[in-house]
Amino acid sequence: MVSANMLQRVMLRTSTYNNQLAVAKSGIRSLIKVVYYYVVAAIYGAAGGFANVSCIMLCCQCQLCLSCHIGAVLHMHTVACFA
Repeated sequence: MVSANMLQRVMLRTSTYNNQLAVAKSGIRSLIKVVYYYVVAAIYGAAGGFANVSCIMLCCQCQLCLSCHIGAVLHMHTVACFA
């Protein structure tokens, strides 16, 4: 899954654990990685469109309301899986 933070770091060409220095220094490599992230996000979103149940990994019960909210937004049953 691609997060907004990951995408922002690549777009700003910031070198971090998920954006190597060689990529951050290169405009063309950064552009390719941004396009790659958008393609992965589109495929992930399309695959999620076929699901009728989602499982969200949660650390504690206090975040259960988050899983219910996500399930309501996505119009699907949400199962909270506690790690």
